[in-house]
Formats: sequence, structure tokens, C-alpha cells
Amino acid sequence: MLAVVRSIFARTVEAGGALEDVADHFKGRLDAVSRYQFASAIDPRGTIDLDMMIWDELRVFEFDPRVAAAGPEARVPYDIAVVLGLAFHELATNSIKFGALADTARGATVHIRWELSQGELSLTWEETGVSIVMPAPVPRGFGREFIEAALTYQIGATTAFELRPGGIRCTITVPLNAR
Repeated sequence: MLAVVRSIFARTVEAGGALEDVADHFKGRLDAVSRYQFASAIDPRGTIDLDMMIWDELRVFEFDPRVAAAGPEARVPYDIAVVLGLAFHELATNSIKFGALADTARGATVHIRWELSQGELSLTWEETGVSIVMPAPVPRGFGREFIEAALTYQIGATTAFELRPGGIRCTITVPLNAR
């Protein structure tokens, strides 16, 4: 866990910006990890409701018609929730800053859906109706790198992150029974 925190800190500082902005980004990321790390330390075999994890990151948008989240009841082991929670934080933050939940995004939506099948959780986070002007090459920030590399390494997830005309689509498949 200390290696994860160290990496979060290094990547946040590396991105640069005003000290206050760097501190805010780091605090948000650390808060996302700590929500589940604390619970994991108390009950390593415990689980948390996936729907609750998602809405923890999107709390201010809970009644916003632009956001929809749906899927069957799913319990996520805390050790997986620590990492998955940070991925949700990054997706939500990027949506608020640049995507469907940005103030400038009119008519844009976020749809989050998940399925459970044979011990695997498959989740899709999709944003549509976003005016994306893609620079060449598309920069790879902390969130995207975390989703594509760390989720695979730390929890055995399979991920895909696509920037598309009008939005993004991120899919994450996690084996829940492997632990």
C-alpha cells in the first residue's frame, strides 16, 4: 500500500501545476484509497457494495439526470475495493473536469453499468455527448495509466480505455473469486 501511495504522490507532483492544485489532487486520490484501506485493515475478508462505491465518488450527482448507474447487487472484497475505488475516483474527476459532468458539457451523459458472471465483475463507464477535441498524441494522465496498468497488475483486471468521438468508454473486468 505504501508503494501505491508513493506512486500516487509522485505522479500527482509530476503532473505539475500550482501547489494548491497538486495538494487537492493528491488529497482526493488519498481519500479514495483510504476509504477502503481502513475497512480492509479492520476486516480483511469483508466486502463493500459496488453501487455504494460508485455513488461515493458521484455523491453530488446522485439526483442528476445526466448520471445513471445500474447493475445487479455486487459485493467487492475490500482488497479489490481499495484499487477499484481509486479508479472510480479518477473516472469521476476526469468527467467533472473534462467530460460529461463538466459545466460546459450540455446534453452529455454518464452511464455506468455492471454485470456479474462466473465470479467476474464486468463494469462499463461510458460518457457520451462530450465535445472532445483530441490533441495528437492524446496525453496519458495518471487516471488512465492507473486503470490500464495498475488494475491489471494489482487485482488481475482486464481493462480497455477508449477515447471516442463524443466521449469515452472504459471497461473493467475483475475476477472477484481469485483472492
